[in-house]
Parts: sequence; C-alpha cells; structure tokens
Amino acid sequence: DSLLYQYGDVESVLPNWDSVIESSGTQLVLFDTGTPLANVMLQSPRWQKVYQDPLSIAFVRTETAASLGLPPQPSSYPAGDVCAQLKTSNVNSSSQQ
Repeated sequence: DSLLYQYGDVESVLPNWDSVIESSGTQLVLFDTGTPLANVMLQSPRWQKVYQDPLSIAFVRTETAASLGLPPQPSSYPAGDVCAQLKTSNVNSSSQQ
C-alpha cells in the first residue's frame, strides 16, 4: 500500500520525508521521543516543538504555530499523573546508568 510506504519514508527520514508530510496536509506530527524523525524535526527550522513528555513529542509547522493558540506545556504534572510517573522513572533510570 502506498500510504504504508510513505509512512516508512517519513519514519526513516528519507530525503522526501518533509514533502510527504506537507503533501498530506498534516498540520501536527506526534511521534516517539528520541527517534530519528523526532531528532531531525527538532533541528528543522520548518517545524516547532509544541509538546514533549517522556514518551512523545509533537511538532507543528513553524509558520502556523502562533496562529494555533496552543496552551503552554505544563512545567510539572499533578502527583500520580502518568506523565509525572514517567518523568520520575526516566530520571531515576538515567541516574543509574
């Protein structure tokens, strides 16, 4: 299926990755943190990070970011929240390495 091949091109960060996203009309990309795609998007001037937690990272096109009116990402999470637990467990596992 061509859609699956296009996904593979984007996930593998082949040279056409950005044009595949643009041609599909995608306005927001949510992907796994620390992946090649996420790392490339962090460096791209065409994409702006709008959210990140220990597992996921979200990007929007830089030229549309301001017009979306997105709320700021929380600097902390309520006790017991899944993101707070993940953040704590990632900090603990990083310090043990």
